[in-house]
Amino acid sequence: MFVWVDSRNELVGSDAVFVDDAGVQWNLDVETGQPSVAAAAPPMYFESSDCSGEELVTMVYRPRQAFGFGLDGGVFMRPDDTTTGTPRTLLSYRLPSGGMCYATSGNAAGIVYPTLRSSQLLRLPRVPTTPFAGPLRRQVR
Repeated sequence: MFVWVDSRNELVGSDAVFVDDAGVQWNLDVETGQPSVAAAAPPMYFESSDCSGEELVTMVYRPRQAFGFGLDGGVFMRPDDTTTGTPRTLLSYRLPSGGMCYATSGNAAGIVYPTLRSSQLLRLPRVPTTPFAGPLRRQVR
């Protein structure tokens, strides 16, 4: 079986994921062995064509999975008791870096997606440190 180990041969697990004391799952940077939230933050979607109204997120994250979101660089998670709500027709979006409003187009134009309101996400107070020393590598055990 393949597992991840750190540079001292300490077992990380079957995935490069760290679960903190609160049960939040953090993807690990395989170079440093520390949590990484630099992966793409989801765009903010809107049911309007001009990015007005309630901010919505199409959820591709598991409950308790840490991810970056929003203009302030915050780290958030989807709560345990929050399901992806009623599917909505999304007509526009704004990238996490802010700025311009874009109309959904091509394959995404007017498609109905299950979503969460951005206000349902929980802000995490800090990014934890792990006991792992990078780089991480795969090993057969």
